[in-house]
Amino acid sequence: MPLGRMQEVDLREVWTDEEGDFTPWLASEGEDGGLDILAETLGMDFDEVRTEESVGSLSADIVCIDTNDNSRVLIENQLEKTDHKHLGQLLMEKLDKCFRLRVGVLNPDDWTPREDVGE
Repeated sequence: MPLGRMQEVDLREVWTDEEGDFTPWLASEGEDGGLDILAETLGMDFDEVRTEESVGSLSADIVCIDTNDNSRVLIENQLEKTDHKHLGQLLMEKLDKCFRLRVGVLNPDDWTPREDVGE
């Protein structure tokens, strides 16, 4: 098993374009794929993976099925500073189709939680 050292990197040095680079990597499966890493982290098993899936009038970055319980999962990613448009889009997509789980993959350096946002 190869070991590595964790280091902080600029996300834009690895993925220059969110839609063209990051989303395809996150949706990819296999040893170096982001989806397997995310699934393992969340304790899920993803199948039927689709990117830029139409959800009502919006487009979801990644939609898939968790084969553990056959529930629909919505994954919305954002490399830049989190904004209310992206978070609102997650909520609207959740309301439009019955997703059991929605996952926001965000840049942790740009995440500012707001106390006035309820569940």
